[in-house]
Amino acid sequence: GSFFGNSLPNSGFFGNPGGTVNRTNENGEYFPASGSWQTKADAVLNSNLKVAIKAKVNYFETPKHGFFLHTEVEKLDNQLTNDLAMVVYIIEDSLVGPQNVENVFTPNYVHRDIMRGTLDGTAWGRVLTPSLMTNGKYYVDYSYILPKQLGPGGETNFHNAENMHLLIYVYDTTTLEIYQIIKKKFIP
Repeated sequence: GSFFGNSLPNSGFFGNPGGTVNRTNENGEYFPASGSWQTKADAVLNSNLKVAIKAKVNYFETPKHGFFLHTEVEKLDNQLTNDLAMVVYIIEDSLVGPQNVENVFTPNYVHRDIMRGTLDGTAWGRVLTPSLMTNGKYYVDYSYILPKQLGPGGETNFHNAENMHLLIYVYDTTTLEIYQIIKKKFIP
């Protein structure tokens, strides 16, 4: 919000909730009115894929909760000349806990799509440099230990891997347009 609202004046971002389709920029605006989202989404779904992402997750519980992630990114559109970057978000879903809902305390509220962080620790991820390329494809491997979280009863080693997944996307570092995104569950 700070970046799009302050660093990119006239981006169309005015606050949350706000939305964009693949972060495309039309006439200097990234965040068009919600009435145009369906048309924009249909156009994206009917266009050719510019980048392909493949990923494999190996989750482990001992000695600590964590995973290995192997990714492969292939540029399918030769017209893409700007640098690409990859972002990997850790997302948790269906966490039951207290929440105020319309000023009413709700002890067993189901929290959805909770962002737990990014693997690179930054919002903009990792630039896909030539050193990551082999035979025309980028390969990036991660090993990650999940941070301790608060679970039922107050324990701090609680992780429900069945409700966790990774969102992996590749975008153009100049235009900020997102070219492809995939979801990988920790436990398929």
